[in-house]
Amino acid sequence: MALSLNVIADIFLLQFANHVFYDGGKKLAVIAFVLGAVVLGLVVILIPTPVLIGGIPLQGYIDMFQMIWFAQALFTFLTGIIITLAAFKSATKGETLVEKRGMQLLGMLGISLALTNIMFILDEFSTVEFGGNFSLFYYLGWIIAHIGIICAYLGFILPGWLKKRWE
Repeated sequence: MALSLNVIADIFLLQFANHVFYDGGKKLAVIAFVLGAVVLGLVVILIPTPVLIGGIPLQGYIDMFQMIWFAQALFTFLTGIIITLAAFKSATKGETLVEKRGMQLLGMLGISLALTNIMFILDEFSTVEFGGNFSLFYYLGWIIAHIGIICAYLGFILPGWLKKRWE
């Protein structure tokens, strides 16, 4: 369920980036929707898991889950790259320091999305078996995700105290 909600969140985030950075062009909107629908379709395949119906997961199922999880992580990684590139490009066009710094903070959100998924992928490959103990990469991923949330808050909301400091 979490994977499917993450894909839906990525679709909305791409739509938001499309309107903010690309003037609502239909090309990115269609690509985001189609790729998101494909990844979401792959994720939904996993709803009747052996764990939910009381069975022990088979190795084939575990391998399929890891492939689908990797596809979802790749989609989120690409979302992060698109947002990062667009935000930093937009920051170079900013007229004031406040605009530039706000866009750079939004770019940091994209970097955070990408790095968080890299950390979770490294965690997945570094644990001995599916569902095993978490590695250091898991915790680093969550730390990076929270840093990204703070950057997003500061970039979107731009609190008065920060705006005054940059002016």
